[in-house]
Amino acid sequence: MSLEDDDDDPDGWSMPVSSEYIPELNELMLRIEARFENGIPLTRLERAAREVYGTIGHVECDNLLQFWDSEYDPLQAIESFRIVEEHEVADALYASRWLRTVVARGIDSEFQYPLTAAEESEYQRQEAIVYSLFIGVPTRLYNLLTNSNPKEKAGPNNPMDRSGGSAAS
Repeated sequence: MSLEDDDDDPDGWSMPVSSEYIPELNELMLRIEARFENGIPLTRLERAAREVYGTIGHVECDNLLQFWDSEYDPLQAIESFRIVEEHEVADALYASRWLRTVVARGIDSEFQYPLTAAEESEYQRQEAIVYSLFIGVPTRLYNLLTNSNPKEKAGPNNPMDRSGGSAAS
């Protein structure tokens, strides 16, 4: 598995980015990040949401191998998915922990993680599962944060409320 995405090779880019982009969630996460950077204590839920939001972006922009070979604490990130009630995602990420052994072997001269055919197959299977489980997480994360924080407006302007009003996509 290459460290770099091969955008010129359509066969090497078999999985689409699975999570939806929600401007309101992005804005909310920017406000949470600003509070964090200014030394304002975050709630446990906000800390977990911050970790989940970053982890989804990290895995989707890089890959599952990079999740296990990064400055993130993968086990803390997995616990954050549990805190925001995304247990299936947490279980799928935890099931991929065997990738730590692949990462520990290092990269080869072509900047790839050497994988056996069986490892490559299992890796692709597990990454597909994780990507598919990411679908809907941003929506649920936004709803969880706005329903737990009375300062955030819910209702017709909530981008997840498809019952009417001004919904963003």
